[in-house]
Amino acid sequence: MFCQLMDNERTMGFENINIRKATMSDIEDLCALELDAWGIAAADVDELRRRLTLDANSMFVATINDKIVGSIICTETRFDGIESKKWKYYVESFGSKDEGADCLYIVSISALSNAPKGVARFMLKSMVDECAKRGLKYLAYGSRIPGYHLHSGSLSVKEYVLAVKSGKIIDPVLSIANLIELKIGAIIDNYYNDEESLNFGVIVYKERNYE
Repeated sequence: MFCQLMDNERTMGFENINIRKATMSDIEDLCALELDAWGIAAADVDELRRRLTLDANSMFVATINDKIVGSIICTETRFDGIESKKWKYYVESFGSKDEGADCLYIVSISALSNAPKGVARFMLKSMVDECAKRGLKYLAYGSRIPGYHLHSGSLSVKEYVLAVKSGKIIDPVLSIANLIELKIGAIIDNYYNDEESLNFGVIVYKERNYE
């Protein structure tokens, strides 16, 4: 799948991004990307190989001039059950498909720390196309809220998320949803281990327009 940049994204410093399926030949670069993006929490080489072996059609990389600058991993699940699932569920069940799946759920999205601004946002946009290609009704993911630890002394997590949703507070990750017109949904406690988010995750989703 090849995606051209929108006109207002050409200021990133490149003319196009190529979004393609990951292959085993990408493992070394994917390991370096994981380490750069997630540090000690990065998936190791064995885990990356496991994911590619289980479902190579659900792992994608973003390249600029043939250099991998980002990756995205997704799975198919039921939208009506995502509020009750933690991130670990999607990692452990990766490669399986929920019966009656109607949602493309993004398990992980990563970008190099020195990648041009907007790469992660562009990868998310590309998954809207992938969702349509698979005939699924929803696109969703669990967002980090890394800015919350700075406000937790004065705001509840619900108040913080509402402030981000309204644009009063800019969160480094959750605010991306506003930029690409995704809906901010339920808050999930203990979604994953993330000190900055105080272990909270927030469901972000889009219902596909069939017109």
